[in-house]
Amino acid sequence: MFEIEKDLKERILVLDGAMGTVLQKYELSAEDFNGAKGCYEILNETRSDIIFEVHKKYIEAGADIIETNSFNCNAISLKDYHLEDKVYDLAKKSAEIARDAVKESGKKVYIFGSVGPTNKSLSFPVGDTPFKRAVSFDEMKEVIKVQVAGLIDGGVDGILLETIFDGLTAKAALLATEEVFEEKNVKLPISISATVNKQGKLLTGQSMESLIVALDRDSVTSFGFNCSFGAKDLVPLVIKIKELTTKFVTLHANAGLPNQNGDYVETAQKMKNDLLPLIENQAINILGGCCGTSYDHIKAIAELVKGEKPRVLPEKNLLETCLSGNEIYNFKDKFTCVGERNNISGSKLFRTMIEEHNYLKALDVARQQIDAGAKVLDINVDDAILDSVEEMKNFLRVLQNDSFIAKVPIMIDSSDFAVIEEGLKNTAGKAIVNSISLKEGEENFLRKAKIIRKYGASIIVMAFDENGQGVSAERKIEICQRAYNLLKSIGIKNSDIVFDPNILSVGTGQEADRYHAREFLKTIDYIHKNLKGCGIVGGLSNLSFAFRGNNILRAAFHHIFLEEAIPRGFNFAILNPKEKAPQWTDEEREKIKSFIFGDSTNIEDLLSLNLVKRKEDAQIFAETPEDRIRKALIQGGSESLQEVIEELLKKYKALEILENILMSAMQEIGRLFEQGELYLPQLIRSASVMNNCVNILTPYLEKVDRTLSKGKILMATVDGDVHDIGKNIVKTVLECNGYEVIDLGVMVPREKIVEVAKKIMWIL
Repeated sequence: MFEIEKDLKERILVLDGAMGTVLQKYELSAEDFNGAKGCYEILNETRSDIIFEVHKKYIEAGADIIETNSFNCNAISLKDYHLEDKVYDLAKKSAEIARDAVKESGKKVYIFGSVGPTNKSLSFPVGDTPFKRAVSFDEMKEVIKVQVAGLIDGGVDGILLETIFDGLTAKAALLATEEVFEEKNVKLPISISATVNKQGKLLTGQSMESLIVALDRDSVTSFGFNCSFGAKDLVPLVIKIKELTTKFVTLHANAGLPNQNGDYVETAQKMKNDLLPLIENQAINILGGCCGTSYDHIKAIAELVKGEKPRVLPEKNLLETCLSGNEIYNFKDKFTCVGERNNISGSKLFRTMIEEHNYLKALDVARQQIDAGAKVLDINVDDAILDSVEEMKNFLRVLQNDSFIAKVPIMIDSSDFAVIEEGLKNTAGKAIVNSISLKEGEENFLRKAKIIRKYGASIIVMAFDENGQGVSAERKIEICQRAYNLLKSIGIKNSDIVFDPNILSVGTGQEADRYHAREFLKTIDYIHKNLKGCGIVGGLSNLSFAFRGNNILRAAFHHIFLEEAIPRGFNFAILNPKEKAPQWTDEEREKIKSFIFGDSTNIEDLLSLNLVKRKEDAQIFAETPEDRIRKALIQGGSESLQEVIEELLKKYKALEILENILMSAMQEIGRLFEQGELYLPQLIRSASVMNNCVNILTPYLEKVDRTLSKGKILMATVDGDVHDIGKNIVKTVLECNGYEVIDLGVMVPREKIVEVAKKIMWIL
């Protein structure tokens, strides 16, 4: 246990307040910034006295923890100032300044290295290519490693990964931090803090609960919130996660939201009053301030928490049996349907779409699986003629940007471990890996298991070892027990272990295959009784493979087998959720059951069964072109825009399509975004689809129509500010709502902004 964790069990610790907004109040000259105006990290080198003073005043105000001046100290952010080569030195210096301030104070104060999210995202698409990203997972990880190394060498007591708006970027930062710990043979506490909307979702749409499930591990000391908005709106979200994590909970909120002049005006007393429910509910372990807060706010917080009891860590982890996409899925004590159709080998449509790189259309297969009841999606793109690593990366990136499909956890399925690892690098939530085995020996098995654990995923173990596949129950049990012992030796939790004892085909005519189903069920009994808490999975369609072509009989086999397997503990089945059980008589059911258990081998008797297919629900309404274009805009799909718009042009004028259909859909997108049902990645895709629609319609529009918009918006970040992610978010939202945005970029002098504004006014 770290020293800070002992303190946190005794009292509420106070974190310091803002660094950037405090530094803005100093009259800093161009010389202070050494030509990098707006880069506060350079002040560690040029004006260390000011940084020291800020730390000193926060300690005097009552801070138990201070953050280093290193929020943007990474090569991605500092590249804008041509300072990417100084990352390590500036990070190290930031920690040394903080260490000097603590030493002078003579107080017990912890120093946490501040690691911001960079100004890039691993989840946001770039341009019109839905799978293109500004930076890769490995690139992001290497960038953060340099920063963390400098902070550790400078003497920090812990690492704070803060202002997380993208869970995948946070995962890369967490892995980077752990790798530096391993390389330097040190262990420090890691604190994770996210910035969210009022529904508790990141900009990518991932819930805070999902982020906790995806990142929770021994190295993480706390989860919490920062930035976002004022304390009043964040307090309910903190109380919500109070019982959902066994780690400490933190909050450092803004001093409200900035006014029209960009100033934070919420008083220390107002913040203190708003934070009171956390004390009354004993819901917090660390309290501090973010943007706009200063020494008065921290002093008020220190007064608020003095002598008050901290949140007590729950003994039971309520999220332990969860997987997650953007939302969590708790599989405890329930049967889970894993959709099998996003598999090149199992779906001709999916194969065609992947071969054509039409990933947006391939999402339709996933969407149909979820609509039919799938709670987890199995994704398999293994094929000898494809670059499966690239296809897994591209498809998962597109999938993660679909607001509906991205909610569901992913099962990354491949026989090539390079494909599996690429899948893990492109999944923000907690995935499940299908699969690893002892086929190549214990050393390779453990190596792969450790890599999967590093990414925070659950592990499927196939009953296969150096001597081949387990066929009899005895062999299956032997392999599963051996694999279990190995996984426990490296600390894998039972809830993260899922066994696949191999559902093998029956009805092949071979005597050796007669008892395959029975042996599988016997293995389930053993695992459920002796390896408690571990999951059991199997590919259901394998059972009836000998009867391929006879879909109604296969469906009967599957459903009757599940009736036997589920009560025994079979809790994950990879199947087609659209497959419905046929109608059968009691006699027919017993014949199939007898065959499954090997008591009968009369195939002719099975083939003569008069099974009745259940009626499908009739589709009353066909999808109209209007529906299809709205769907394309909302879901970010664009594979057949030209065709759909040509159909619409037969009924409407181009202007009518633009005003009545496209703009109406964009207004719906704006409403969904405001309600927290769509998120920034989807907005970016929708804006791209809208632009493509307008480009297709442009030749059909009269000249006056082409200027149609709600108005012109001039945007820029001012001279001294290169951080444009907020500007880009607002730009996307405005464009989605029908405004024409003129973006001047970053570091724009005020004279140029005024000049361009005058030109626009003159044109208007």
